[in-house]
Amino acid sequence: MIGCQISGGLGNQFFRYAVSRALMERRKANRKGKETMLITGLLDTHGVSGNLYDFNVVEHIQCDNKRLVMVYGSLLQRIAFASDRVLRRVLNRMSPPILKHSYNDLSRKLLAKLGLVSSYSPDTEPIYLPSSNVDKVFTFGSFEKVDYFLGIEDVLKKEFTPVHPCLKANEKLYQVIRNTNSVCLAIRRGDFMNDVNKKIFYVCDLEYFQRGVDYIKKHVENPVFIVFSNDIDWVKANLNIDSEVYFESGKDPVWETFRLMYSCKHFVISNSTLHWWAQWRSENKEKIVVAPERWYNDPSWNEHLMLDYFVRMPTGVKNPYVSSK
Repeated sequence: MIGCQISGGLGNQFFRYAVSRALMERRKANRKGKETMLITGLLDTHGVSGNLYDFNVVEHIQCDNKRLVMVYGSLLQRIAFASDRVLRRVLNRMSPPILKHSYNDLSRKLLAKLGLVSSYSPDTEPIYLPSSNVDKVFTFGSFEKVDYFLGIEDVLKKEFTPVHPCLKANEKLYQVIRNTNSVCLAIRRGDFMNDVNKKIFYVCDLEYFQRGVDYIKKHVENPVFIVFSNDIDWVKANLNIDSEVYFESGKDPVWETFRLMYSCKHFVISNSTLHWWAQWRSENKEKIVVAPERWYNDPSWNEHLMLDYFVRMPTGVKNPYVSSK
């Protein structure tokens, strides 16, 4: 059995699901096809909310994240999980960074042997996975790193396809996307601009998006831009696209928006996990993907989502974590 702690918006949920799905395939191979149930804990969401039930994922049940291990885990797993949570709270309040880092690495390694697989800092952490002999496995953390699901890309592309048919209201937009050099221009503002999130997440400014548009216009013949944004008015008022452009309504369910995005041939994306998955899910092997030069402002949480084929575009946002001296 595999229990997968799910949280965050749809893009975050995809990453958490992907690592558990990769473990399922690995266990099936090593245990000669023994059935494995995927249990997901769905508790909190932020950003673009969504539900895995809207996609062709494996059959699963949902429960409260806070109860996932405590309800379905073995006695040893429950004790280890609860003890680790207590120690982490103590260390976060009282310990220097080097001690917290050392404990994080040691605990991840030991807990993985018990079937408790975690991910906290994808930029620097080694990957610790349980042996196939562990009966119950639980995953919790971000897992925002392609290394966690290498080898099952085709499986995930099928499963990250909506179960619902395309909406009739978007038939003309799908025709445009299919029949032109369509470019997904994905602009996330909204929650990235509030006081709580801005210091970490505000990377993609007008200067970045303008550079991205200009780059595409130089490298793609007759591009047609399809704009996806939670602030369409800002885009229309500020961004000079000066090419054929269409705007997604902003009223579509997230599964439809995601499909419209990944159906495009090229991409200019924000530092959003949903946008990351849209370009990854694309079937165009010749795609151009423009991404910001850094994913987050925090330098310790920056490189894990950067792929080799990304065109990393400078941004005009000064990094608040980096001294100007």
